[in-house]
Amino acid sequence: MGFADVDLKNQTIVSRFEEVVKRFPQNIALKSPSREMTYEQLHTRSNGIAQLLLKEHSFGERIGLLFNHSVCSVTAHLGVLKGGLSRVELNASWPVSRLVQIIKHCQIRCILSRTGLRELAQKLASEQGVALSIQLVPTKGDTQPRLAKMECIRSITLLEIWAR
Repeated sequence: MGFADVDLKNQTIVSRFEEVVKRFPQNIALKSPSREMTYEQLHTRSNGIAQLLLKEHSFGERIGLLFNHSVCSVTAHLGVLKGGLSRVELNASWPVSRLVQIIKHCQIRCILSRTGLRELAQKLASEQGVALSIQLVPTKGDTQPRLAKMECIRSITLLEIWAR
């Protein structure tokens, strides 16, 4: 039985993904010029992100995802969905003024990003007059996320994926 034979009708994105993980854990799920990730690795890392998010955020809460298109962005999107949270796209290539407008309109209190976008994420947080809590999620070898905090002034959280 191959990938195309998996019955995926009437399922959520998360349940569809988990079915594929069970059947094809070692198959390549994501591939970029610099890295690749199996379904099992993607499952483990997205679960870690979901668990971190759920420690401080409630079901349905809006999470801003600040990324360029990458393996990390797909992992983050899946982690947010697994946590039962709502995701709001914050494309790093968009103008800062547009990103600030989206953050205000959607009342985003958590931005999930990657290390390479730290300056932009901090600028967005400071434009809102809020401070940061940074959570580092290792992406190679480690499966247990680590947490590092910075001082908090108001109510936005910056979650940062630690990419290799």
